[in-house]
Amino acid sequence: MLNELSIAEARQKLLAKEISAVELVQACLDRIDAVDGKCRAFLRWNAEEALEQAASADAIPQSERSGKPLLGIPIALKDNLAVKGERLSCASKIL
Repeated sequence: MLNELSIAEARQKLLAKEISAVELVQACLDRIDAVDGKCRAFLRWNAEEALEQAASADAIPQSERSGKPLLGIPIALKDNLAVKGERLSCASKIL
């Protein structure tokens, strides 16, 4: 399962073009959809934006990927890190 790959494994498969960033992100989104109702690990996620960013990563030529080790790797951020354009609540009803 793609969502179980380590970052190093995912990067290797992306560089070898065995998988695409879109496939990797979609696998992670599918897993979130499957289990988050039970574990409630995410406050929110933006599948559309994640897939757009993955498609952008896939469009970058191989020659320009050097120095970008996390290109195409999906990540999740805690809600205590400020991200431009995103709501920050620290999971608190007060904030």
